Amino acid sequence: MSTDITLTLAGTSPIASATKELYFGQALPTVAVTSLTIDQTRGLLCQLGFIYSAGDYNFLGSSSGRIGKYQFDYLALQSLGLAKSAMTSNSDFRFEFNWMGMHGLPRSSSAFMSNTDLQDTLALQLAELNYESLYNSGGILLTDNIGQRSGMLAVAHYVGAEAALQWRSGTDVVTDLTADLPGIYMSGRYGTEMLPYQ
Repeated sequence: MSTDITLTLAGTSPIASATKELYFGQALPTVAVTSLTIDQTRGLLCQLGFIYSAGDYNFLGSSSGRIGKYQFDYLALQSLGLAKSAMTSNSDFRFEFNWMGMHGLPRSSSAFMSNTDLQDTLALQLAELNYESLYNSGGILLTDNIGQRSGMLAVAHYVGAEAALQWRSGTDVVTDLTADLPGIYMSGRYGTEMLPYQ
């Protein structure tokens, strides 16, 4: 894929767009992701929380094993300090000993899924970590518009910043979501560029 993602993916529709009720039900973030406004950050988080879970904080992906509204995988939760490094797959969420559980953090997947504020905060933190990683590696460019940035953040949310960079570079990315990446990208763009409720 060329660096001009807009032209490469022209005509690709988003997987789904969040409803007005979900947008206004999305907690207004206290800070914005770098290069996004508060409203754009809210739109991005709303879309991320809608793509696979339809906004359900207690959602458990039946085939992927990802958990929560934002469908976190074990690598994301490790990078955010919630899961121990011994966790090697999403199926390890079910074992309490794989959760850090320190300083009031969840000690189980059910405790994690019931903590809606924590999930919102972690989605915001992960977006910021992904932005920094993508910007430093060339996955997000100075010349990218807001939609391109949010689209790349959406892809990175689901497959990680390194795989998102590979995908943007045109390298084959092997993940359970490979076929969904163009739709995820467009859904992220939709959250900041076209969501009509902002």
